[in-house]
Amino acid sequence: MKNLLLLLVVVATAFIGYAYFYQDDPAQASWLHGMWQLSYDPDGDDKDYMEFFPDGRVDLKSTPRQSYKSCVYASKVGHITITCEVKGKDVKIALELSPAKDRLTNSSGAYYLKM
Repeated sequence: MKNLLLLLVVVATAFIGYAYFYQDDPAQASWLHGMWQLSYDPDGDDKDYMEFFPDGRVDLKSTPRQSYKSCVYASKVGHITITCEVKGKDVKIALELSPAKDRLTNSSGAYYLKM
């Protein structure tokens, strides 16, 4: 019985560790690829856009056709992290992914919907 309990603890720990550290290959995150539009911003900022590409790049845009910054992204279960270089330093933007994978929400509560 003690060995069975120990085995269950080890399996549960391995599963939690896998889910926490597992990162998707950007090329496999096809649900993410394409244009996302800022649909709600509690601060009232203008709409902007993000376009995600299979190579791990994301373009930040003021209009669907005008990019103002090219960055990289990584996806981990339930989260997207965008990293942009600003004045020689990396700035990270954390986005929470909805369970349906149709909404990206930042820490201020603003969210993007796929176009």
